Amino acid sequence: MRGICPVLGELFDTNLLCISWTSLSVVASKSLQSDSQSGLKCGSDRPTVPVKPSQDQLNQRAWLTPRRLQMSENRARIFFGAELRRMRSENALTGKELADALGCTPQWISTMESGRKVSEQSAQDLDTYFKTGGHYQRLWKLANDIEIEPILPPGFTEYSTREKKADSIHVYNALLLSGLFQTEDYARAVFRDVEETVAEELIRKRMERREIITGESAPRIWLTLDESVLHRVIGSRDITRTQFGHLLECSRRPNVMLNVVPWSAGYHAGLAGSFTILGFNDGTNIAYTESAGEGMLFEKPTRVTSYVVRYELLKAYALPVEESRALISTVMESL
Repeated sequence: MRGICPVLGELFDTNLLCISWTSLSVVASKSLQSDSQSGLKCGSDRPTVPVKPSQDQLNQRAWLTPRRLQMSENRARIFFGAELRRMRSENALTGKELADALGCTPQWISTMESGRKVSEQSAQDLDTYFKTGGHYQRLWKLANDIEIEPILPPGFTEYSTREKKADSIHVYNALLLSGLFQTEDYARAVFRDVEETVAEELIRKRMERREIITGESAPRIWLTLDESVLHRVIGSRDITRTQFGHLLECSRRPNVMLNVVPWSAGYHAGLAGSFTILGFNDGTNIAYTESAGEGMLFEKPTRVTSYVVRYELLKAYALPVEESRALISTVMESL
């Protein structure tokens, strides 16, 4: 996949492109032609001999896993603990005395002071007890943001900021329903392998994100799904059934257009993967795609144009709105 490094998804550049939607059709055919004729060449043409990694390299790879990164040192969390220890000492409090005042255990105080773990509720309680004016809550938020950042796909933070300002959103989902339309339980099932406190924060942000659909200045949204999304049970049958019920409710809003590309369509342009195109009131657009936890905003007009063309092509295979709703209802009844 061009522009994306497979090593932790960290080593490629995240770029943003603003380009006029109306101008995209002008270069569409040239875009597709150039993309089909060009290929990505990595290194020389000489064959390479596989080299067995050393034990040190294997150990390093084991350390650099998403789970290990998630549990690695968080400087803001450590500073939170140091500030708590300093404040407790200045007030001549033992760990047990502070724990009794906060209604927790001495072990939890020790855990926070060591920088291993903190909680929003404890941060609020500490600010109340020590009258620190939100100091600990701000530290908790910083530590929490640091925890979440490595989990988010590169490029998604910039994308989510732009999404809030969009006048139009075109979404195509090939395998999994977009977070913009997910219920809380569906999202929780998606984040089941993420550490609990981090997962809950990601879910909270995802639920806030849904306000884009219902806000006063809600954008026009076109959501197109491959039928595969409907037949993939996420979490449980009950969770999936409830999710599709929510999706049908969203589709009845005046600003949401829902279509499904049926299996009977066979091969179509959307099988290459999910993507989103955001449009703005100044006539510019950006394109975002995400795969295997890696996200990217594009800088090349040819790449953005290819997604615009791809969306138009796959929409030609989609069922009309009412038939799409009927298909979703049928799938719900079978769950």
